[in-house]
Amino acid sequence: MADGDDRPLRQYACLKCLDRKPFWNRPPKAKCNGCETWLLPVAKEEEIGYGQFRCDLCGNEFTNGKSRWSVTQPCYGEHGSQAVRKCTGEVLPDSVGPPPRDSSRKSMEKQHRCAGCETGACKHRPISKKASD
Repeated sequence: MADGDDRPLRQYACLKCLDRKPFWNRPPKAKCNGCETWLLPVAKEEEIGYGQFRCDLCGNEFTNGKSRWSVTQPCYGEHGSQAVRKCTGEVLPDSVGPPPRDSSRKSMEKQHRCAGCETGACKHRPISKKASD
């Protein structure tokens, strides 16, 4: 870590200030910026954040902005020796935390694609490179 603090980041949420978003800080406790109440971290299995995944079936690596430790995400990588079939793996996150601070997020070779993407029903936004003007 840049500041020399190796304690992991944890998520905090104030129940008194429900209009405020959860935030990430280092344990053991943090203070709410709204009401200045001291908070304990959210239970680890309830944390929601930027998840990083790696599928054991096909090796596909992907991310999801609203991930939980206890919820699997479908893998849409290619599986099989001829890379013809689509992977059907369900993957738990390797990590859940705040989104990266810099804008150079790891570009993913494989993008999210599901049946809902084709019909417009899916709420995920595919990762795309910035178009040059």
